[in-house]
Amino acid sequence: MKNGYTLAGWLFTAFVMAGPGSAQQGATLEPYSSPQLTAKDYDQARHLLDAAERPIVKNIAVVPNWTGDGDRFWYRKDGEDGTIFQLVDARTGKRSTAFDHANVADGLARASGKKVSPANLPFTSFRYGSDGKTIEFSVFNSIWRCSRTEADCAASPPAFPDNHAVAPDGRKSVFRRDRNLWMKTDGGAERPLTRDGIQFNEYGYVWGDSQVYASFESMAGAVPPFLAWSPDSSKFLTHRIDESRVGDITLWQGAPPDGARRPKVTTIKQSQIGDAEREITTYMIFDVARGTRIDVTNIPSGMELDPLGGMRASMAEWTPDSKFVYVMARDRHHRRISVFRVDAASGEAQPVLEETSPTFISLNGGYGGGLAVTHKVIDQGRQILWFSERDGWGHLYRYDLASGELLNPVTSGPWVVTNIVDVDEKEGIVYFLGAGREKGRNPYQNILYRVKLDGSDLRLLTPENADHEVFAAAVPARPGVPARAALSPSKSFFVDRYSRVDTTPVSVLRSTESGEVLMTIEEADHSALAGGKWTRPVPFVVKARDGKTDIFGTMYLPSDFDKTKKYPVIDNVYPGAHFIVPDVRAFSPRYYYRQALANLGFIVVNMDGLGTTGRGKAFHDLSYGNLQDGPGLPDHIAGMKELARSHPQMDLDRVGVFGHSSGGYGAALAMLKFPEFYKVGVASAAAVDMCGAIPLMLDKWQGPPQSGVPYCDQVVLAKMAPNLRGKLLIAYGDIDEHVPPGSAIQLIDALTRANRDYDLIVMPNRTHGFSQDRYFLRRMFDYFVRNLLGSEPPANASLADPEQ
Repeated sequence: MKNGYTLAGWLFTAFVMAGPGSAQQGATLEPYSSPQLTAKDYDQARHLLDAAERPIVKNIAVVPNWTGDGDRFWYRKDGEDGTIFQLVDARTGKRSTAFDHANVADGLARASGKKVSPANLPFTSFRYGSDGKTIEFSVFNSIWRCSRTEADCAASPPAFPDNHAVAPDGRKSVFRRDRNLWMKTDGGAERPLTRDGIQFNEYGYVWGDSQVYASFESMAGAVPPFLAWSPDSSKFLTHRIDESRVGDITLWQGAPPDGARRPKVTTIKQSQIGDAEREITTYMIFDVARGTRIDVTNIPSGMELDPLGGMRASMAEWTPDSKFVYVMARDRHHRRISVFRVDAASGEAQPVLEETSPTFISLNGGYGGGLAVTHKVIDQGRQILWFSERDGWGHLYRYDLASGELLNPVTSGPWVVTNIVDVDEKEGIVYFLGAGREKGRNPYQNILYRVKLDGSDLRLLTPENADHEVFAAAVPARPGVPARAALSPSKSFFVDRYSRVDTTPVSVLRSTESGEVLMTIEEADHSALAGGKWTRPVPFVVKARDGKTDIFGTMYLPSDFDKTKKYPVIDNVYPGAHFIVPDVRAFSPRYYYRQALANLGFIVVNMDGLGTTGRGKAFHDLSYGNLQDGPGLPDHIAGMKELARSHPQMDLDRVGVFGHSSGGYGAALAMLKFPEFYKVGVASAAAVDMCGAIPLMLDKWQGPPQSGVPYCDQVVLAKMAPNLRGKLLIAYGDIDEHVPPGSAIQLIDALTRANRDYDLIVMPNRTHGFSQDRYFLRRMFDYFVRNLLGSEPPANASLADPEQ
């Protein structure tokens, strides 16, 4: 099975794509009316939800951990009775167990006094010791060294906790205490680096766009401070954020988990659109060798630093000699972006590269402007690979950092670069993921390419018509956890996991020279899903509202789909210029709850619309200043109407919608703006007043307020409350730190004043991310079953995972 697709797989896909519609053209279909659903039906749904959190699809991905001593990597293989650490020699294709599991389990059990199973070892990562005879890993609050072949383990306490930012030399760390930065040495000595940190004016916050998470006490110390160490471990760059003048948001817990009878009140800071005062961020370099602090100067007022690599894990890139650090800054509305070179001795920042745009600037071509790395300093700090959409498409450009001059475009054409995977500076080659270049494919599928830094010799390395994942995010080493890179140490090999929503994931070893498949490592085994009534999703392409532009989507059918019936349809939405696009790979986390919902008697769809990322600058700009368009709702309506013509089992008289966070905004908007089409909606953690939520979304995607334009009126749904005709369920967490409960309550107030019926769920002690809470999911499923399907759900059926 060279490319991972079998003839049976292709025939299955063709059958499903054609089957729902073609077999019934011209026939009169009966509305699907579910028999009384039972607890067993919900138990089968729970089985699918469990699979998302405790993956039961085996070997869904091979994540390579290159050992550094030759082109060898280890990975975790799902076996019949547990997990096996496998070692693969990429040059020979030889496989073996990475160590003696039984002896390691026995030695660890003896030394720790805990029960340890060789089939389910209590660690997920390890590294080989320098002697080649031992392995090292972190578990049970200690660093362990165990023999690879004997039952012999010894522990040492970790030098630094996980919430410390450890220096490259492993000899010291920086952590947060009492709003200040402290340093700890591997000998255990601690000393403060700052003393003036106070509440709402603290050092080393983790988030740079809005600090509500760090202000929320329960989350403030959970992760390391946000900083970038120099290569020689002598200094680091960090920032301080002053929120003291920013307005308060009060979160009220009526049932605190500690059992207190008095409600707990938490005050956080959150700036909003139109506020006179917003966060003030300052940047500084701490020279820990000299014990000095150097403030960064010359960053223009109103510009804030963004992680140069596009990842929150690294806010800057140092030159190898530790004398300079490169940082990237942007203005509030993301229409100006600059790279500065900061002198570590003086703190003076000099601009070396700048880009401006009349609309927002995307920092990468990936979906949602997420964690992809599309800016990278190379050549000992003398050059940079720079991502830009200047020609209308997201591409890489090579610049000289000393002069700021463009050396050459690296990529070009009507397609986008989505992620830099690796750079082989010795050979002058960049490996990157791109989308939309290969004709006749879903434009959201990622494909790996290589190209020389001068822009020549572009090669396609993963030719299969599928989405390709090369685990490209390099993870730095920390005690007990090895570094992770995408390419082998010699940069001759890589591991590729590829799939589509309608195929089974396959992980293969490939050559970086030609992309040739050298060996199939694993093919995912989904047999354990049988108890959850599952089926493959169906990809589709329909036209947008203009009748010309292709939009892409995925349809989830009940596992017992009956072609003679018409099923209610549910649209899963997430809006904005930062769309979450339709699934392109098999068994994504969203698959499970969409399929679980479909199995109760629905056809569930999700699709893109005009304005998504990943399809060129002009296409993306269609959503600029247009959040009131939601997730391209006119495109969704037009698309579902077209899809129903070829799939008459879609009952467009019974259409529902759901979404969370920005998706909650989209779901509520659908119910209020298009009440003739959407009949039942569930809006959870909904930012129904965008101007009352974190300003990042409006700052970037809506743009600055324009004179004479009722800015906030465009994105405040309360004004549309009288339009509600269908059934709407609103759900919010009482300590939602991202979209404060007041946003939902304002819509509730408007619906009340408009005398419109609505339903409400308040989730006690829940922050923003409760979309996968089993109680909430059960209530959402019930809501659609009762109000869209017209059936009565089983009373109090549980979707809770019995193992949790």
